[in-house]
Amino acid sequence: MKIKIAVICISLLTIFAIKAPIASAITKVDTFRITFTSQSEKWTIINKNIIYWIDPEGIIRGFDTKRKKEFPLFKNEQPLNDLYSIISYDGRYLVYNRYDNISYNVSAYDTVKKVDLKVTDGAGSRFATDFDDNKIVYVDGYGYGDLYVYDIDTKKKKLIAQNASVPKISGRYIVWYINNGSYDIRAYDLKKRRWLISQIQKLPAVLHPI
Repeated sequence: MKIKIAVICISLLTIFAIKAPIASAITKVDTFRITFTSQSEKWTIINKNIIYWIDPEGIIRGFDTKRKKEFPLFKNEQPLNDLYSIISYDGRYLVYNRYDNISYNVSAYDTVKKVDLKVTDGAGSRFATDFDDNKIVYVDGYGYGDLYVYDIDTKKKKLIAQNASVPKISGRYIVWYINNGSYDIRAYDLKKRRWLISQIQKLPAVLHPI
């Protein structure tokens, strides 16, 4: 019996000895808190080293991570009408969604020329989700709908796909997903003006270049 107990003790000590280095290797992440209000701070975006969000009073504020200073994006009165959410800011264009208690629409404010551009207008639900290289992607529909790309330079929009949700854009590529029972991912090449087809599984024949 004493031999068995000794064997058990040795086994337990061996297990603890093996687990100890693993426990000590746990990664620690340093974070810092930016806002300290008891109310909702929301719709966070980032441009280079500056973080932006909408404070409880509907004012867009920024935090410079290098200088550790907070400031309002607009020094004087904020020139945005029916602001609902901010989507992106590249240092010149602030892309945001509007809500007038009836409909959702998309706008882009030019902070250089101080001009507010209405990308969409009228009754309905149109929601921008990303912005890059002066192009905005948005969905016309609630949750899922027609996916458009809007070029600020040409002031023209282009229909990319239907039944799309949460589109993202980077350079010449747009990606999104559709709910066809499996939430498939789709992609489009703006330069070649065609869908990107996987070498493993090609897209359904119903999807044609636009």
